[in-house]
Parts: sequence; C-alpha cells; structure tokens
Amino acid sequence: MNWKLTAYSRQLTVREEDLFGVEEYMPFQGYAYEEHSEKITQRSRANRGFAEKHGMIKNPGALTESLLIITGSMGAGKTSVLGEASDILTLRHIAHAAIDLDALGVAHLPSASGNDGVMYRNLQSVCENYASLGVRKLLLARAVENHAELELCRSAVSAKGVVVCRLTASVGTMEQRVKMRESGLSQREYVARVAKLNDVLDRARLEDFAISNENRPLSEVAYEMLLKAGWISEGPTDDPEKL
Repeated sequence: MNWKLTAYSRQLTVREEDLFGVEEYMPFQGYAYEEHSEKITQRSRANRGFAEKHGMIKNPGALTESLLIITGSMGAGKTSVLGEASDILTLRHIAHAAIDLDALGVAHLPSASGNDGVMYRNLQSVCENYASLGVRKLLLARAVENHAELELCRSAVSAKGVVVCRLTASVGTMEQRVKMRESGLSQREYVARVAKLNDVLDRARLEDFAISNENRPLSEVAYEMLLKAGWISEGPTDDPEKL
C-alpha cells in the first residue's frame, strides 16, 4: 500500500516495505504519515509505529544552533576552507564541528539505491553525537545544487539557523585544481563536471553571500566567511595572517 510522507513542504511517496533503507527516505523531524484518500486511521497509526520502531521518527527540537554550509563547484576549495575555518574557531576556543558531507557517502551499496540517503542519515547520526557533547555550531562542506538538498541538510542537522556561503573562482582555476587533485581513473569526468556544476549553482542562487577563493591566502578567505556569517567578530587586533 502506498502512503504519503509529508516533511514540512516536501511530498514523497513510499511503500511500507520500503520505509527502511531506501534512497527516497530521510529521517526528518516532524514526519506525518497520511493515507492518500483517507484520514489517519488505526492502520496509519500502526504504520507510524513501524517507523518509530526503526528509529525513523526523531524527537523534535533543534540540535544545532548555527549551520554554516560551504558550497561551490568542484575545485572551489570547500574542503580547504572548511579546515582553515575550523582552525580559526579552535584558536578562538569556539566549540564547533566541521564535516565534509561527501565523505559520509563514499560507498558502493549492494542495493540499487544511491548513496545520498545513507549519507544524510550518517550526517544526522554524527550531529547527534556532537550535540550530546554540547556542540551547537556546525561547518558543512557540500555543493548544494537545489532547495531540496538545502532542506535535506537543514533537516538532518536539525538546524535552527542556516547560512550558505558560496566559494567562487574562475572555471579554469577550478579545473586546474581538480586536475592536480584527482590523478585517478575518474579525472576526466571530474574535470568536466566543474563547469557543469558551476552553471547549476549559478542558476540555483542558494547562497546568502559569495566569497572569492582565488589568488588570496586561505586564512583570509576563511576569516572573511566566518565574519560575514556572524560566527566571529572583528577585533582591533584581528589579523587573518596570524590566526
């Protein structure tokens, strides 16, 4: 039997037997299960119990106060800026976690499903672990291509506030970075992906602000990002080169 899965404004259709471990399923906060043409009945409540049994419905409440997403095409420097920003926050004794989201989905799964579903479930688990230790700020590197992906990040992290920073550079520079970084079998594919992904991000326009990451020190880029995101304040002795 088909059921409609409602997560905020996102409508997905799943089967009861598919509720566990499919690409389309994500453990969002506040899911409600409704039969297509009927009100919620005893049968739908039993289905909700099935989801709760498998840990698919979590207690509401923000786990993360601030989520800063670092987006950009391949070769924009997302991972490098993520690490540098984490170093700056650490030197300032600001509790945080830094996650490269793609690393949580590196796998070849035996099912036909893609890796994105388990990647976001992994993200949720990691954030819950950090939250249990009092971490309320999260840096996340990910090329977010559309509003649906942005909502996936927001929901998996249970973020109260979200800021998106896009790193930019010329396509030629990004292609050269990827070519130098990727020396394996998929190099040609990755290099070709740079311009295509850049066009996707241009059309999506999901960023709150953009920062150039070309021909300037990495620490300066990370410092500007944290400053614009409101994670740090500029003091009279602040010097990005000495952070």
